[in-house]
Amino acid sequence: MKRHIIILLIFSVFAGASAQSRMPDNDTSNLHNCKHSVGLNVGWKNGIAMKFNVGNNLFVQTDIGANLHFLIPILPIPYDIGFDIKLLYEKKFPNRTNTFWFAGGSLGGGVVPHSAGKKEVSFKGTVQPLLGIEYKMDSAPLSWQFEASFGYSIIYSSKAADPANRYGFTVDENPYHFFDFALVASLHYHFGK
Repeated sequence: MKRHIIILLIFSVFAGASAQSRMPDNDTSNLHNCKHSVGLNVGWKNGIAMKFNVGNNLFVQTDIGANLHFLIPILPIPYDIGFDIKLLYEKKFPNRTNTFWFAGGSLGGGVVPHSAGKKEVSFKGTVQPLLGIEYKMDSAPLSWQFEASFGYSIIYSSKAADPANRYGFTVDENPYHFFDFALVASLHYHFGK
């Protein structure tokens, strides 16, 4: 049942964004002046973000770095190292010149390190829909982006890795399923007019 829900969630997010990108849009002012950007993420996800315009109001963003998880109220804070690939539909707010909203979905993967002295790792997969806003500055090719995402994650430890040694994830379940969310702020530099 969980597999069917995940597949339906992925299909609906990407199909909706794809359908929106094919809709006619006569107002070209909705698009950014620049096609691509690179940025730095801080918050639940820390690292580098690369964003590419692939169509009318449609963007692909790839984030690489460390993801923190504040869902488990213990120390140390659990984390994983990995990547996210996002498909975003972005549109200008009405009556705003530099403020955009976006919605889309994210697929992610990565590794969860184990306790110090252990050479074991576990693997993580994530599916998350997301919403956000972006403010593009007039005086420089920079923008601030804020996003919130929520969804489903799974951590799997192979037979060679002991789930009890996962750094911060003290649950012995294997695979371990949980509700995952993130709040992220990023500063982007735009280029490629």
